[in-house]
Amino acid sequence: MINDNLREQVNKNEPPAMPELRKGSKGEVVMKAQRILKTTSDYIGYVDGDFGWIMEAAVQSFQRRSKVRVTGIIDNDTWNALNQIRR
Repeated sequence: MINDNLREQVNKNEPPAMPELRKGSKGEVVMKAQRILKTTSDYIGYVDGDFGWIMEAAVQSFQRRSKVRVTGIIDNDTWNALNQIRR
């Protein structure tokens, strides 16, 4: 069953929104964010898919430099800034 938000995005031919990531998040999407933050030298940890305190500090550092609200959480605004990084 498709939830209403996803159905709206599919109907508009828009890419699905990236999930919000925060301390405790795990998985492939966290690894994607870790790889991007490694290219900016904000993240110094292992690309392991575990959003721990080092990742949280890296996100805050990136947010400060990108003039995004500093929360340590990867939300839509932070994803948009991350997606501007040339890899």
